[in-house]
Amino acid sequence: MSSKQNMAVLSYGQLQNFYNDGLVPQFHDDQGKNLPAYQFASSPTGMGGNKEWKLFPINITVDDLEYIYRRIDIAANAVDIIPEDTWGKFSLRALDKSGKEITDDALVTGIWQLTKKKRVMLMERMKDAHIMARLYGLGIVVLGLEGGGNLEEPVTKATGVSYARTYSKKEILDIQYYTDPNDEHYGEIKSYQIKVGGQTSAGNTAPLVVHADRVIHFNGKVINGDAWGVSILEAPYDLFQILKNTDWSAGESYYQNASPLYVLSWDDAEAFDAPTDEEIVEAKADLADIHVKKRYIKPKSWALETVTGSGVLPDPRQVWEPVVERIAGSVKVPKQLLLGTSAGALASGETNLSQYYKDINKSQENYAEPKLQDLVQRLQSWGILSEGTVDFEWAPLQSLSEKQNSEITKLNVESAVLAMGNPFQGVPPVMTVAEVRENILGLDPEYGGGEMSEIQQNKAVTSPVFQLDLLSDQMDAFTSPIIKQVRAGLLSKESALKMVDEYAERVGAQVGSLALTAVKRFAPPKEAVKIVGIPREAQRVLDRQVEQVKEFARDLINDATKPEPTPE
Repeated sequence: MSSKQNMAVLSYGQLQNFYNDGLVPQFHDDQGKNLPAYQFASSPTGMGGNKEWKLFPINITVDDLEYIYRRIDIAANAVDIIPEDTWGKFSLRALDKSGKEITDDALVTGIWQLTKKKRVMLMERMKDAHIMARLYGLGIVVLGLEGGGNLEEPVTKATGVSYARTYSKKEILDIQYYTDPNDEHYGEIKSYQIKVGGQTSAGNTAPLVVHADRVIHFNGKVINGDAWGVSILEAPYDLFQILKNTDWSAGESYYQNASPLYVLSWDDAEAFDAPTDEEIVEAKADLADIHVKKRYIKPKSWALETVTGSGVLPDPRQVWEPVVERIAGSVKVPKQLLLGTSAGALASGETNLSQYYKDINKSQENYAEPKLQDLVQRLQSWGILSEGTVDFEWAPLQSLSEKQNSEITKLNVESAVLAMGNPFQGVPPVMTVAEVRENILGLDPEYGGGEMSEIQQNKAVTSPVFQLDLLSDQMDAFTSPIIKQVRAGLLSKESALKMVDEYAERVGAQVGSLALTAVKRFAPPKEAVKIVGIPREAQRVLDRQVEQVKEFARDLINDATKPEPTPE
């Protein structure tokens, strides 16, 4: 190494040592003089940079997943938000075989007790397991049963639930399956081996074997039916690392701008003595704690300089925002909710909340409720819950504002008016008063109700009966130019009559279609699928009014073809 050139040739091993611990071994110059050992500072800065920087791993462990869950706020939100919203408030209704609600039912009381019992807290444990499934890929709830026999054996009878515990993929050591092809449970999970407290004589954690009857299984993403599942954080894992590194880089840049990197050098001319090892160690200690109130004294031949950059601090939003948007799409949570904004504080234009609410509703109906119903049936078969059918009704995620409620009320009233028709304009009713009150206005159908009477039309009308619905103006606009053409001799009477007849039929068909849509819209969901046409009485009124439209148009065309009377 030449002291004047400040260069050295390192072997591969020496270079690796430099990367690992920041040390360069001592060298000798061509005159045989010892040169001091130089050290590259590898200790963490005030921002903890060296400890936070992470690369993209090929294999992601549960510890990696837990690290970003603990250290990155939007990763925690990505995991927690959907389970928090899915397992929200709900109500229970017991139903008889005809679907009618049963009051003061023992089944509903028994379920509520399981949700409130101190060591059970069923819904809380279900939510916890859902969170574990999203974080690790797998979470389970283990039920402790009173009088339920050995934990390793199937359950035939029990007197109650004494506790509920949640475990994640971290605690589950193994999953066993039924392997006998002749067994009715072939291919299903038989039992779980769980790591819990207690030590074996060898010092290892004693596994607890629990039969699948006592377990509620929660998966994250599933690939090829794998019961272990995949964490919701695995797909965007690299994006989270970009965020972490961006945060570190930005923080380090701001930190170094306020507290720059100092470099100590010295004149290596023969007229000056090089610093000793002890002087370098002392200088390093001084530089490690240098600040605006500290004074640093150095020899005249030493130079203290700062490493300066471009002077332009980075704007992390240019990287951060598109990465967060990609993460939001991956975990199916709106961006603003990931950032911690309350859904109630968001405007409709800020994020697609309506789609998110639909997704949560699907999660409640297709994920949460089937697990609850399966558990209820198991508890009933063991004798813990009474027989019967229960319906879970989930509370809406967001309460409507006063303005939104007013708008909905206005729309419902307008829909009710349309559904009841207008006898003065020839609009037939599509629902009875009782149906309108119950299905549109949400009122008791027995008050102000009764069947709507059929509208009687006087055939000797003095004005056109074109007001079947909002399409009436189209019929009038269609007929007027036809009459003009007939009067001008450009269109024959026969052709004109055929045209208005066909158009009246099309108008009637459109009205019938609109009426059918309205009926289905306001009918109970279970009944809507059975409806194939509007009520028979309404169809008769509609058909009669279409014929009246035709008759009126024919009269106009006939009048247009009559010869002008000769003057007396």
